[in-house]
Amino acid sequence: MTASALVRRTKHLYLPLALVLAIALIFSASIQEARWTRHEVSYALISLLAIIVGAATAVSRFRIRTIVSYHLVLSIIVASEAVGRFFPFRMIFNNELQISATQFMNIQITNLLDRIYYWILAIINRQEIFDKGYVLFCIVFLLWNGLVWFMWSFIREKRVFEGMVLLGLILGVNIHQGAKSTSPLVTFTALTCFLLTFMAYSRTHSDWRSRMVDHPDLQSDWSFTTVVLTGVILIFVVIFPLLTTPEGWQKIGDFLDQFQIEPIMDDSLLPDAPRVGRERITAYTPDMSTIGTPLQEGTSTVMRVRLSDPVPPPPELNIQTVSIPRHYWRSAVYGEYTGSGWLPVESRTIIDSIPDARTEAPEGRYFLRQIFWIIAEHSDTLYSVNRPVWGDINVQLVSIGPDDTLTSGYTNRYVVSSFAVDITSRELASAASTYPQEITETYLQLPNTITERTRELTERIAFGAESNYEIVKRIEEYLRNNYTYNLDVPLVPEGRDAVDYFLFDAPGGFCSHYASAIVVMLRTQGIPARIVTGYSMGEFDHQVNEYRVRVNNAHAWAEVYFSGYGWIEFEPTTTQETFDRNLTYEDFEDIIDVEIEEPAIHYVPRDLAHTIMRISLTILGIGGGLLLYRRSDFTRKSPRENIETLYTHIRRSLRSLGYTASQSTTPNEFLARYTPVLSNHARIQEALSESTSVYLKARFSALDINEDAARRLRALWRKTRRQRWALWIRRFYHQHLSRFVPHNRRDAKAA
Repeated sequence: MTASALVRRTKHLYLPLALVLAIALIFSASIQEARWTRHEVSYALISLLAIIVGAATAVSRFRIRTIVSYHLVLSIIVASEAVGRFFPFRMIFNNELQISATQFMNIQITNLLDRIYYWILAIINRQEIFDKGYVLFCIVFLLWNGLVWFMWSFIREKRVFEGMVLLGLILGVNIHQGAKSTSPLVTFTALTCFLLTFMAYSRTHSDWRSRMVDHPDLQSDWSFTTVVLTGVILIFVVIFPLLTTPEGWQKIGDFLDQFQIEPIMDDSLLPDAPRVGRERITAYTPDMSTIGTPLQEGTSTVMRVRLSDPVPPPPELNIQTVSIPRHYWRSAVYGEYTGSGWLPVESRTIIDSIPDARTEAPEGRYFLRQIFWIIAEHSDTLYSVNRPVWGDINVQLVSIGPDDTLTSGYTNRYVVSSFAVDITSRELASAASTYPQEITETYLQLPNTITERTRELTERIAFGAESNYEIVKRIEEYLRNNYTYNLDVPLVPEGRDAVDYFLFDAPGGFCSHYASAIVVMLRTQGIPARIVTGYSMGEFDHQVNEYRVRVNNAHAWAEVYFSGYGWIEFEPTTTQETFDRNLTYEDFEDIIDVEIEEPAIHYVPRDLAHTIMRISLTILGIGGGLLLYRRSDFTRKSPRENIETLYTHIRRSLRSLGYTASQSTTPNEFLARYTPVLSNHARIQEALSESTSVYLKARFSALDINEDAARRLRALWRKTRRQRWALWIRRFYHQHLSRFVPHNRRDAKAA
């Protein structure tokens, strides 16, 4: 066959193949846009491979079971490669590790199996999986099988709609949960309409040609109908979200307001209109650039935090002897004092996380895992407990000094682990008074605005102290006992030092004043200290085992450097509790284990029930739609086509029950072979006999076949369901379960 002949023969396939490729590329681009993970995965390449392999298996002569098993295994391999990257493709061009391909694959596969093992454990224990590789695995698995099912329906079954339903469902969920733009869904809908109408036209045209029916060229009419139908559907796709959400109605109202004529009457006479939407909440921490800047007030929830610490005792138990470990959610660190405010410490580089929680924590620290869900609007600043060392794929660790990090990233939900403080006051009191040069250069800085009376007051407080820790505690206690907490404090007068004004003249102050005072006073004694802002711990909700952090929990506090232990938090603000350094984490854990049984901790979103309900309703809706489509398809076909389809279905069903025959076996031969065998199943025997007779008449006779014959045959086959189930159970038992039954019982049953 020449190339030109091949082009002419395949000319009719160009348009549907182009539509299929466009649909697959749009589908993969939407998933790429959602940015479920930071892994660099070529979804377009995976989609192309799925289409090619799916088309190849669709035109093959393998059994359906074989094809399904093949694609399930292949999709698992492709998803595993996307997560584990165990094939050494990159080593062909760059082998920086200087290891063999076998060693590389062994390392990667071992790591992947370890991750899968933890996925399975989390699923069994009903815990949330925080490894983003699990999300990537599921995405690639669904992407592959969705496109394979689409190609199977398109090529093998000639039913484009059934293949598009699954793709549309996956695309809709992807756009709703992750993607920012709905344009892929609109384009997907338009291309689907074009493909459906083209396939319907091709099927009708082929049927007319096979029956040699003379017909005019209707391609232009079909094209016009396709464009009109697609336009109507796209209008509904665009308008429907506007009509079903408050935000949509708000957009419609804003659009109509452009054409509204100014009313003559006074607006004050009109009743108040209900506001659409809800109050916007922003994560706001104290502004330390100017000490005394008013704090944001409110009780709205900013974020929810879950810890790996033991759950604190419920208040109804009235256990007052237990002081739970306290943590603050810090977001910014300030080092340079200007006399009126503070400048943040400059971030240096993004560093890598330590491997995982199995790394041993340094002295005076323990590994604390935190799950943050930020509800309020926020920048790239994220929150964590003092000294974060590990974050999930959405978290970046930013270095601000030796063994000193902050977190950042554009995400609302993330997991981070920290080396939290786990040290006693005795250990802090015995710490050395020498500090690294890099610490002293930054965190002993003081401007020339510091007054002499500030230094003298600090000297009097610290006089006779035996350790730096004792100095810190003395100043902390002095500030807490001698200054009134007051949110309504005037700003520092121009030209005055802010700390001096708070210590001697201001009518009180709040966290910004207290924290600034203790840091400046400690620096006058040669003790490195700094300002930290973020949020205090918040209120623990025992119903969901998490801390609720509200707007009014925004806070500033102090961190003091101790050699060998790093930065330790202290609380000079009188309205907050001090940090208890009398118990270690292990001591607290022992107390909790004795006095209260800790409930199982597993994260369950509040809207889980609604999500399950929506998914269930969606599945039921799709199932009902497919059922209605099949029924309408039965009524849309001619009686001859329905009878031929039904007979083929009967033969396939009987083959699955063990009644097989070669392809050369005629219908009458098949009937003669299995009529005696089915003597104990009268309904199936009757249905097979009737279907064979009607099929031969429809296939080889020129007599008219009415629609009642097809309906009667379909009803007759439905009545065989109970006997077919009995045969299937019996076949399953003999194939899989009979070997587990002892021989004596089997022989007795046979006898």
